[in-house]
Amino acid sequence: MYNAIFLSSYGSSVYTTLGALKRIERIVNDVEQMIKEDTRENKKDLADNIKDIQERMEVLSDKLEKSMNELEEKIEKRIKLALENPLSGLNG
Repeated sequence: MYNAIFLSSYGSSVYTTLGALKRIERIVNDVEQMIKEDTRENKKDLADNIKDIQERMEVLSDKLEKSMNELEEKIEKRIKLALENPLSGLNG
């Protein structure tokens, strides 16, 4: 049989442990909430970054296409010039 002092001490320990468990539970819930918020923010940031990259790729693609067309025109002009006057290349 337990004496009254031991039971009182045991009850106090249980109460202290329950209090600690409740604090730990609150901390875990807070951490879970922060993770959810961070995940939402990261998802939004990622979507913004992807959109920005796609826009930059479109601009670069347009510039590349324009440069390729200009180069193609220059090559065609040189070929045409060379065919019209094949000896012109020998002087330069």
